[in-house]
Amino acid sequence: MTSSPTDSEQDFNDGLSLPSPYDTAPADEPWFLPPPPEGEAWQMPGPRVERPVAVDVADWAAAEAGAGLVRAAVALARLDERLRCSPGATGLIRRLALEEAEALVRASGDRLPAGALALAVAQRGSGTEEDTRRLRAAAWAERRLLAALATAPGGLGAFLGLQTVSNPALGELAPRPGGIELALAAEAWEAGLSALDAHPLTRAGFAHHLWRGLGLSLPEDMVESGTTAALIGAEEARVLPFVPVALAGGGAHRAGGPAAERLRAWYGGVERGCLAALLSCERVSAWRARAAARTADLQGRTVPRLLDALAAAPLVSAAAAAVEAGCSRSAAERNLALLRDRGLVAELTGQSRFRLWRTRI
Repeated sequence: MTSSPTDSEQDFNDGLSLPSPYDTAPADEPWFLPPPPEGEAWQMPGPRVERPVAVDVADWAAAEAGAGLVRAAVALARLDERLRCSPGATGLIRRLALEEAEALVRASGDRLPAGALALAVAQRGSGTEEDTRRLRAAAWAERRLLAALATAPGGLGAFLGLQTVSNPALGELAPRPGGIELALAAEAWEAGLSALDAHPLTRAGFAHHLWRGLGLSLPEDMVESGTTAALIGAEEARVLPFVPVALAGGGAHRAGGPAAERLRAWYGGVERGCLAALLSCERVSAWRARAAARTADLQGRTVPRLLDALAAAPLVSAAAAAVEAGCSRSAAERNLALLRDRGLVAELTGQSRFRLWRTRI
């Protein structure tokens, strides 16, 4: 049982000037802090965040004219025609989708090495929780880049899952800014996009920046808006289902300023991204032709199918290659070792089990 302090002890304690660590009473304001500005907004609790201003349709329609659109459209047409004439177009498009999805995650500020998505697919998504979040976003983008917009009833908003405000899968992928009414913002985004009568590449850049202006995603997230824009920009392409803008870096997605500056940066990103994708397709196609010549003496369909699987992804495991080639895992491992001995593929792990293979381009 504790006793209360005496009068003399209380007087002594009252005379002490040392603050208690449990004392929550505010002390004198430090002299080096400026006084808070006056205004009702500063009296509200919590931080004050400025929401980006939505872009104007008229400004983007007026900024479309220029040589940047011509160069970007020519680069996209070259890539699309190259894929249309390629016998392995399906595998090349799949490889480009993997690379574009990884680049979109990197444009959002996350570190994702090249080939990480293909590696996660080969290893069934093993990794840390942070890696899982990044790879989930990349896999989400890769699946939608390969899908056809014509198969999505209800427009692009429904295709991306924006019509449902409480979407657990979408919420895990990209948390929304606080206070945003997702359904209303999605409707405003679709209405603004419908109001712009312009070239698909112009509408793609407008859709990306309108998405960010309405706050549909967090300011640093480029995956959803970049995927949306990539799909819209390829509306008139014959084979290619998306425009590989992020392959050129994230500058086109992060550009600011007036509509003319944003559109100029977007056209430049489309041009550089398509040229980078075209170079990648040329290198893979050259490797595929060289591999066909070096394996012409081999019988059966397993080796050609393995070559197609290797051309469609930066990294391939024996189990994934077996599924693609329609053979047993032991047959896939045996033929991959044969391709290695002929200088066509390289093994990365140096292990005897759970090995990973890539093309020697």
